[in-house]
Amino acid sequence: MASSAELAGSGTKSRTTLAIKSAAAIVISALTLWWAFHDVDLTHVAANLGNTTVSVLALYVLANCVMHLARVVRFGLLVKPLGKVSNRAIFAAVSVGLPASFFLPLRLGELVRPAMLARNGVPFAGSIAAVAVER
Repeated sequence: MASSAELAGSGTKSRTTLAIKSAAAIVISALTLWWAFHDVDLTHVAANLGNTTVSVLALYVLANCVMHLARVVRFGLLVKPLGKVSNRAIFAAVSVGLPASFFLPLRLGELVRPAMLARNGVPFAGSIAAVAVER
């Protein structure tokens, strides 16, 4: 049985690890945003955004939400027979895995969804098969 001092030490270690990971994520995000926008005239972008209507933006956001929900449901139908997995785990896997497939080279992002589901008890090989069927 672990002593209370050992448990307190592990909590500090996990907090430190979380802080380091969070700081790294913020730095990487800041660098990629700078890289993406360093040659963009933001005043021109702001002027064009001012010309758009709220209804068009709302329709765009709604359409994207519906498409994402359809992807989650479709992938869930493929994965649910493989093992007991929560809807939250499926939503998280799709929400992280699909953008990863766009940003990682050689479509390595397609491995993110099976890896995330494997953490929740779904066999990795079965998840890979579900991704292959979906594609």
